[in-house]
Amino acid sequence: MLVLERVKDLRVLRYVLSHNHSAWGGQLDVEEYIERERLNYTHRFCDLWRSEPVVNGTYYWVFRDTALPSENFEDIVCACEFVVRDSYYFDKSLHRCKCAAIGSVYTLEQHRKKGYATEMMEQLVEKMKELFRGEYDFSFLYSEVGEYYSRFGFRSHHVPVALLETGKKTKIEYSYVTEENLPKFIDQYDAKVRQMAQATPTSVAVKPSVQNIEWFQNRSIHLAKLQKREFDGNRFGIHIGSAFALWYYEFGDDQVTLIMLDAETPDQTRKLLECCMAECCAVKKIKIWHDELVYHAGEKDEAALGLVTELGGSVGHTNESLSALSMLHSSSQPAWVANGKWAWY
Repeated sequence: MLVLERVKDLRVLRYVLSHNHSAWGGQLDVEEYIERERLNYTHRFCDLWRSEPVVNGTYYWVFRDTALPSENFEDIVCACEFVVRDSYYFDKSLHRCKCAAIGSVYTLEQHRKKGYATEMMEQLVEKMKELFRGEYDFSFLYSEVGEYYSRFGFRSHHVPVALLETGKKTKIEYSYVTEENLPKFIDQYDAKVRQMAQATPTSVAVKPSVQNIEWFQNRSIHLAKLQKREFDGNRFGIHIGSAFALWYYEFGDDQVTLIMLDAETPDQTRKLLECCMAECCAVKKIKIWHDELVYHAGEKDEAALGLVTELGGSVGHTNESLSALSMLHSSSQPAWVANGKWAWY
């Protein structure tokens, strides 16, 4: 029998993580990777070991083949997780709903090409429908295996990325986004997301949260310590007045990703980019998802991509994280508003 089981046992997590380290550990060794994930699950954004009445947070799943020995977890053939967050759905009015972002889908090497992952995903979709019964609840994921997830009802919403080199000097004055003022900027971005959704009939959007941004920052802090990089954990990004950009340092790839950017005009965006190029000189390049560049004052303006080329960068690169979304209880195919790196998991 094939069984999907929700787990919180750290021993089980260690077993699975020791196997999927090869896929997602990057330059970390096995123990460093396991510790990074443990810290992630402890953070209030994931809160894997939270009390049961709390809906939002991470749900970790293993897929067992009960025909196999279980003494040393050998019956675990696949694993995955999803994190639940508050979200929006807009048709004639704006509705609050839940979304489940799927991640870490992995089949242990010795169990591949046996159909386990397909069966696990089919059961996972049914489990999400059972757990989240809201009319507008949805799920999304970021695929590294092309259109595989379309067979489970996930529709692609791929977003290209832009690249900039760091090291540019600037005379523009800017300030840092810190723990103290971060909530103000997240509230501001939340208002922007709601405005964008209500300008787009039949659309969904993830609700921004401080916890989400903290989760990214914790990953950067952890990697900085391991690689002995200088990193101020209380600098989440920069702002010029009310315009701001938040980042996520990926030291293993020698890059920083702008995970959230909010500006009223293209000129403000250009200034933010120029300042980020000057500030983020500890790494070689900056990556930005197109959706973070093209929205100003709630309006989409593709011409804003030209700001990157003006600064010596390039646009239209293939995103390694191929985004896809599925409604849990309807056949509608909504637009995905604010599909940026900040929503990634």
